[in-house]
Order: sequence, then structure tokens, then C-alpha cells
Amino acid sequence: ERPVPGRVYVAPIEKHIALIHGRLAIVDTPAVCGQKPSGTVLFSSLARALGNKAVGVVLTGMGADGSEGLNDMYKAGGYTIAEDSSTCVVFGMPSAAAKIGAVREMLPLPAISGRLRDLAGAGGAA
Repeated sequence: ERPVPGRVYVAPIEKHIALIHGRLAIVDTPAVCGQKPSGTVLFSSLARALGNKAVGVVLTGMGADGSEGLNDMYKAGGYTIAEDSSTCVVFGMPSAAAKIGAVREMLPLPAISGRLRDLAGAGGAA
């Protein structure tokens, strides 16, 4: 289905979710970074589909899932955010994304929603 503003989508267990030809798709490909579903699969698909209109956020978590996909978004001109270590329970995923240069802005958790509202009001990535 086409994504609907204000709706949250969650990938089913052991499947990825991706944006393909403007529609959300359930994808049954191998695990990425040992994860299935994987944030990298979603973020990479957003980079391909939306380019500089994509916005991605990596929050607290263990490991590196999402970092390569966030990097794809960054390289495509999308706006990338990672949660700052000051509010992370586990700084693994945000740290991994920052280490490879995939993060445009590092913010504490309480500031992320406001930044997303600002970006949405500006019509997408700045």
C-alpha cells in the first residue's frame, strides 16, 4: 500500500519492509547485520525512492543495524538524524552510523520529534 501520513508501519517478524515504486512492500531477503527486519533495508529503499526528500532516524540500540542504509540516505541528500549518547540506553546503532559519516544531525531524544516536525513543515529534507 502507499504510505499514509501519520500512520506507523511495522515490519512483520522475519521480514523486511521497503518502499518500492511508491508502495510499502514486505520483502523476504536475507538478514542484514544479523537483523530481520533490518533498518538498513528500509533506509536504503527510501534513499533509492526518495533521494533528497528522505528523512531517517536511528535511535538507541545495540549493533550497527540501520547505519549502512542511513549512509545511503545521507549520500542521496536525505536528512539523517541519530540519537545523541546523552539519552541513549545503548549507543551502538547511533554510534555506528556516526562513525561512518551517515549522520547529519545528532540530537537528544526529546529534540528529535520537534526536528521532524520542522522538516515536515519545510516540505522534506533541507
